[in-house]
Amino acid sequence: MSDDLSPGEIVLDRYVIEAPLGEGGMGRVYLGRHQRLGMPVAVKVLFPEADAELVRRFEREAQLMARVRHPNVVAILDFGVLRDGSPCIAMEFVRGESLAARLARRGALPWQEGIPILTAILAGLDAIHQADVVHRDLKPSNVVLSHDASEVKLVDFGIARPTSATATRHTRTGAMVGTPAYMAPEQIVGAPVDARTDVYAAGLLAFEVLTGSLPFGDDAPRSAMARLSSEVPSPEAPAGLPPLPPHVVEAVRAALAFAPERRPPTALTLSQLLASASPAESWAPPPSSFAHDRTQFASGPAPIYGTSHTTRGGARASGVAPSPTTRFVIAARIPPSRLVRPDDRRWLAGLLGRGRSYALGADLWIAISSPSARVDAEAAAGKVEYEISTRYGELASIAWTVVDDTFAVTPASLTGAAPLPDPLPALLERVAS
Repeated sequence: MSDDLSPGEIVLDRYVIEAPLGEGGMGRVYLGRHQRLGMPVAVKVLFPEADAELVRRFEREAQLMARVRHPNVVAILDFGVLRDGSPCIAMEFVRGESLAARLARRGALPWQEGIPILTAILAGLDAIHQADVVHRDLKPSNVVLSHDASEVKLVDFGIARPTSATATRHTRTGAMVGTPAYMAPEQIVGAPVDARTDVYAAGLLAFEVLTGSLPFGDDAPRSAMARLSSEVPSPEAPAGLPPLPPHVVEAVRAALAFAPERRPPTALTLSQLLASASPAESWAPPPSSFAHDRTQFASGPAPIYGTSHTTRGGARASGVAPSPTTRFVIAARIPPSRLVRPDDRRWLAGLLGRGRSYALGADLWIAISSPSARVDAEAAAGKVEYEISTRYGELASIAWTVVDDTFAVTPASLTGAAPLPDPLPALLERVAS
């Protein structure tokens, strides 16, 4: 693979390298110029250490970018390989800065300035979707603005996929693909994605442009978990900027609906909602509730029943004397890439006999089970703990508690719309810490 290119080098027989511009997700980017036309171009060359999978992704990026011709999507001009075999893309060059750099320099933008930028981004996003592509990594660093914002371009299709492919499978079962701070809930848990996943990311982008921050802060793991368990707050312009119009607030909140079916169905719809006080009259979100939205990521919606004795990571703590007639609740923290795998979910459920299990967020699993009259709850819980520890080793953190029939956990509690009754919060805190 190629080392750094030097000024004066000619690539793809027609582009003269002038200067390095920086690094993208998969390669280095250079300023170049077409030899005959004098037109500036951006030349992206794959990193030297790239493996075969990265080469395939790089080639797919070129193919997907070539599908789209739109003023708000950077145009691909050429694709080929360098003399040493390194893949190379030549694309339209936009003189300016990324949206990330502008937000870092300016903070929140007044809505009168931010909305035109956002509607331009959404126009490009709609063109991508019309070409049967899902971007999957919309974020400020993947938007380039000219200095006066007259040009707004979406860039970096490195993890984009054709919609037809994402409708049936994702990169790997249970794999999170994208930038965690800008992922939709379905991306966080590794579920299939579609255009509405990009609409959610656009909602996060709009929130950041108009308020200067993301709704749950910049800590990606914490904010990702919060998106799975907390309602998104309403965006508010910071002090010193004009307050956001009600229709803009509602548009952003609609884009950030937890369930994909409650979001604006297209990027164009969201653009209309942001741009006018009475847009998209044909669209309205279906009736739902915060609690109901989240049931789709639980492995079972029924209430579980069950009170108190805990262990963690295989080290037993003192607790309540067991009774042969009681149930037990067990919680485990398991890597998200394993928790969403169908075979792992089936294996976990199979440990419980007649019990029920639930995924709670990206990496927490809880279950309730009643052992037979011949086995006490403590022994049964210990066996499940042993099996999970054997399968996952140090990857898992486990705690359990013996409970009785007076204890109940409702679907609303499981989805975050109501608090979990004691002692479950302490149990989950043990495995999550």
